[in-house]
Amino acid sequence: MKATILSRSASIPSTRRLVEVARARGHRVRVLNPLRVQMHLDGRTATLYYGRKKLAPTDVVLPRIAQSISNYGLAVVNQFGLARVSLVNHAQAIAQSRNKMRSLQLLSAHGIDIPSTVMARDAAHLKEMVGLLGGVPVLVKLLQGQEKHGVM
Repeated sequence: MKATILSRSASIPSTRRLVEVARARGHRVRVLNPLRVQMHLDGRTATLYYGRKKLAPTDVVLPRIAQSISNYGLAVVNQFGLARVSLVNHAQAIAQSRNKMRSLQLLSAHGIDIPSTVMARDAAHLKEMVGLLGGVPVLVKLLQGQEKHGVM
């Protein structure tokens, strides 16, 4: 199988590990920086280029799109989808996972237990919201953030 990993660098530990495992299982793997992928649409086809060369076909794409390049990176993932390439994670799923409240809404809608959660537009109602959770201690998070960023 020919696999393409979309990642800013092949030296990122998680990307490097994916490459090692895939190759150990006999797959051919290439790592492409999504910021260097160019896209072309003409109403009939969705074509992808890398370094001004048309990309060779791939069987599957494993997106590893960093938060800092979400907009362009997700457009690249969508372009692979339009080109009918199998995607491990679709752009919509990646985008939804980046929004904490949306992720919790989707989990809850499918009957998956989540921590008791409240949300408001601003912190003016923080005291009232803490009361809805049964009092302190509580964990306060920003709607968007990555890893440890966005936790207060």
